[in-house]
Amino acid sequence: MLESIPFAYARHKLICNANGVPIDYVFVEVNERFELLTGLKASEILNKKVTEIIPDILFDTFNWIEFYGNVALGITKEQEFEQFSAPLNKWFKVNVISYEPMFFITFFTDVTAEYLIASLSKQLQNWNSETIDYKKIAETVCQISGARYASFNIFEKNGKDFTTVAIAGIQEHLQKAIRMLGFDLVGRKWPYDPVREHKIKESKTTFFISIADLSNTALPKTLSKIVENTFDVGEVVIIKTEKDSVMLGDFTLMFAKNTKLKNQALTESFVDIVGAALARIAAEKSLKIQEEELFDFFSVNLDLVCIADVEGNFIKVNKEWEHVLGYSVKELESRKFLDFVHPDDLQSTLDVMKELENQKQVLNFTNRYLRKDGSYRYFEWRSKPKGKFIYGAARDVTDNVKRE
Repeated sequence: MLESIPFAYARHKLICNANGVPIDYVFVEVNERFELLTGLKASEILNKKVTEIIPDILFDTFNWIEFYGNVALGITKEQEFEQFSAPLNKWFKVNVISYEPMFFITFFTDVTAEYLIASLSKQLQNWNSETIDYKKIAETVCQISGARYASFNIFEKNGKDFTTVAIAGIQEHLQKAIRMLGFDLVGRKWPYDPVREHKIKESKTTFFISIADLSNTALPKTLSKIVENTFDVGEVVIIKTEKDSVMLGDFTLMFAKNTKLKNQALTESFVDIVGAALARIAAEKSLKIQEEELFDFFSVNLDLVCIADVEGNFIKVNKEWEHVLGYSVKELESRKFLDFVHPDDLQSTLDVMKELENQKQVLNFTNRYLRKDGSYRYFEWRSKPKGKFIYGAARDVTDNVKRE
């Protein structure tokens, strides 16, 4: 029964000093799942002290010996908790119980993947196009999936060409691969590969028996074989993320020979979280570009350009307004534009505003605006409404009106 349960099991005997204080414990019995989860072999740890097997346990911020000792001594009852083990570099969900004095049993599962996903998901929410850490994302996918190497690829808007933005894995191996290939993988843009697209089209996660099986467009088969043998690469897995059937990105995961993808569902979920972040960042970047273009347009335009609302408030004006009226941009953007309209032109301006509110475009409308020195200038308008906003451009036609 202990060998068939889906979580690690270990039975221990507590060791106390002369004052009855827990100072160590001995491994009495473990199941195979325990060996797989911790990497500790039963033949090497049974009847040995934990401080001999994992000396660093004494320096962990969490006092495992004291905690387990209190349960074995009956000071505390059965416990369930989640804790990071620094010596094993993993998060565990642990159940500890005691059926007889000085002995305790632990049942635990590795929840490292869940913690990694939760931690990085919070960071992804705050990252933008300038701060996003592609390398950390690739390293996290490696940890969750058990891959030896991972490449993080982001696709162009066409969903076909892509760029490798990060590589994770054993650094000395990656440097050796760069020398072997003759180019750096990070930052390399890959052209559209119809063979690759066809092979991964039908599934979110696609499995390949080797690098060469993926496609021979990027790397010749001969070179693929050399890479596989040099770095002990076996199975290759591609996990992709899409939006509206357009590729946003994917992770190419390479596993050591005789090693398979683990935590597939969790890895796929994390890839989707990354995809959502990529979509958000792309949208924010696009919006930022539009805002910069709008700013440039406002800055260099010789016309009087403005954005207002149907209630008559200035939302944004360009620098030309300062030159013509004498008020600063800040002064204008805190006022209603009706405050500057000549009293004799107020009714006609209100009539035009009703047309704009009804989503009708207005062309060649002329009214007078008050300057800071008390004089008035004639403006000829071209205005277009969009919802509650009015986009207008005016020209100072005072000299033309006087000549007429």
